[in-house]
Amino acid sequence: MSLFEKKTEETKPAAPPKVSVGPKEATYFGKNLKITGNVSGTGDLIILGTLEGEFDLKGKIQVAEPAEITGTVKADDVTVKGSVKGTITAAGKVHLDPAARVEGKINSPRISILDGARFDGEMSMRGPEAQKPFSPPAGTSFVPKTPEPSEKK
Repeated sequence: MSLFEKKTEETKPAAPPKVSVGPKEATYFGKNLKITGNVSGTGDLIILGTLEGEFDLKGKIQVAEPAEITGTVKADDVTVKGSVKGTITAAGKVHLDPAARVEGKINSPRISILDGARFDGEMSMRGPEAQKPFSPPAGTSFVPKTPEPSEKK
């Protein structure tokens, strides 16, 4: 090998990137993305951008802090860290983080609102079976029990 000869090295191919596939898979809508329309399907969704329309997913939706949603959001679980104007319906749970700003209606059997979150609207914690008015079983009468006055001594 001479003094000015170029030394060559073997190049190793880069390892293929690891791709997560399975139940933990999520779809991201980026912060620079603006969507108008309806989104439906199965899977988890993380929203960072501005969206106007209807979301109907079998899975979890996370509205991240910079996101602004106007419309209807339906999913198994919904977490809000951004802004939602409209109706949120969850089969499982709705969770509002301290940065959340929600204006509209929330329908979910379980709701958690952390200190600092802002919610202005209507809330219903009825499950699908509770949407019907109560009627006692046939052959029985329902009379609400009135509390007895407590005895004073």
